[in-house]
Amino acid sequence: MRFQMLRRVTRPVLNSLARTKQKLFSPRLLLYTNTGITACLSVAGDVMQQWYQAQTRKKLLVLDQTRTTRMAGTGLLIGPVVHYWYIFLDGWLPGRTFGVLCKKVLMDQLICSPIYLSIFMLSLCYMENKTWTQAKADIVDKGPQLMLAEWFVWPPAQFINFFFLPTQYRVLYDNTISLAFDFFWSYVWYEMDKDEPADPTV
Repeated sequence: MRFQMLRRVTRPVLNSLARTKQKLFSPRLLLYTNTGITACLSVAGDVMQQWYQAQTRKKLLVLDQTRTTRMAGTGLLIGPVVHYWYIFLDGWLPGRTFGVLCKKVLMDQLICSPIYLSIFMLSLCYMENKTWTQAKADIVDKGPQLMLAEWFVWPPAQFINFFFLPTQYRVLYDNTISLAFDFFWSYVWYEMDKDEPADPTV
């Protein structure tokens, strides 16, 4: 009896959630869904990083809203790029054989990752009003760490993505992995310099 009552209560909720998911991931709304997911999880990763740094330094968390807004801005720019990239890649290299998977992962790392990182770094430099000289210094200083992390994390993650998931869910999966990655990105861009010991000769 209790189980039947529970089913009566939960069934409308589950049906509503299923309809919402179907609508959000439909071709008509997928671009907006993917962009929103990317921006929201960029914000979440940055807030987590700020909270972690506050805990590490034993300080009260005072959220840097400007910094978080900038991270959201990178998500709004990167979301459409990744959305269209997956559509293009699945059309260009259809199928799920091992050879196709290897080609997709290779193309993802050689083409999409550099574009992705460039948009991230250049857009942050622009939003921070940095000069081109300052932007180049940041890219040279922080770009290698970000690229190395890309090469370490994404090839195995993308094998799973390309083998198991249909195109409309690729960005959602991508961003679940990126939540931890955004945490790292936020650290490299905003916190790494603070953690480096001061030069005793200065």
